[in-house]
Amino acid sequence: KWLSICDPDYPVALREAFAPPLILFYRGRLPLLSRPLLGVVGARDCTNYSFEVMKKLIPGTVSNTMAIVSGLAKGVDTLAHQCAIASG
Repeated sequence: KWLSICDPDYPVALREAFAPPLILFYRGRLPLLSRPLLGVVGARDCTNYSFEVMKKLIPGTVSNTMAIVSGLAKGVDTLAHQCAIASG
């Protein structure tokens, strides 16, 4: 799925950011981007420590009122999404 910056559903916070993308490719439910967002980035090679931290941090931080944003890169980015999904 995709949106252009001219689309009324384009996220307001992103539109107001410095140099927003003209086209936004996304997967999932777009209304989630109107919630408070948590950006997660990290190493592509996950260590056991990364796994333990994400397992403890994400369920307590992300709730039904917050969404995770990342580039879905291999490693910590993907792990954050997996932990959020596992926590419901």
